[in-house]
Amino acid sequence: MSLNRGSTVLESPVRFFRWFCANVTLQLGLEARLEELDPYWNEDIGALTNCYLYFQKYLLAQISHPIVLGLDEVNRLLEHPAIARDFLALLQSWHEEAKDCPVCQQIRIVACHSTNTYIRSDLNKSPLNVGLVRELPPFTPLQVHDLAQRHQLPLSSQEFTQLQSFVGGFPYLTRKLFYQAARYELDWNQLLASAATDTGIFSDHLHALLQVFQDFPDLLGAYRQVVTAETPIVLEQKQAFGLICLGLVRKEHNQVMANCQLYRQYFRDQL
Repeated sequence: MSLNRGSTVLESPVRFFRWFCANVTLQLGLEARLEELDPYWNEDIGALTNCYLYFQKYLLAQISHPIVLGLDEVNRLLEHPAIARDFLALLQSWHEEAKDCPVCQQIRIVACHSTNTYIRSDLNKSPLNVGLVRELPPFTPLQVHDLAQRHQLPLSSQEFTQLQSFVGGFPYLTRKLFYQAARYELDWNQLLASAATDTGIFSDHLHALLQVFQDFPDLLGAYRQVVTAETPIVLEQKQAFGLICLGLVRKEHNQVMANCQLYRQYFRDQL
């Protein structure tokens, strides 16, 4: 289940939670019973409680086996604080109550989200602070080789080493490089030579990060220290967390360093 940017369901908590209930109902193949939503909807007790009761008293009671609720791009809710606060509270309550409540044990939740939006909500913590956290790691060398083959891009040992240093195995950066090279039959050396510029293939991504720095000057100053230093450095916890959320640094013990040469090269010239 994913949210499209600008979707009207995010205009109000009532509309969102009714959409959420109806959407899950439909995906469970209970189309004929959508009218059952209204008896569980009491405007006096709020959308969050209505949603909770609908799941607890009706929806989960209709199934005989656990379901996995997959939520994609949950970070978009953070742009709507009133909805995000209640929805994340709902997920947390299901997680906590599953320890003792058999009905709540019927629902398993997998929530995927980008950490970029954390800095616009609270630089000190993740808004999803329950359950088991799995971060998307960089591609391993074997995975990069496999992806290159899928794009029919034979890489020499020198090109592979150059690629790993330049994008650090990050899935988005690696995939975009391979796609552009394969789709438009671009020269590999020319592609890398222009990648860390305002006209390269990552320009939109890099400009978006620059905008974040304009909005958060303390992060700008911190990252300037990172990209101009020759060795890992120590930053304040809040600054380090913000840069990690943006994917710009990696942490080793109490020190941070630029994640890849692309970021170091571009931002050293820009900041």
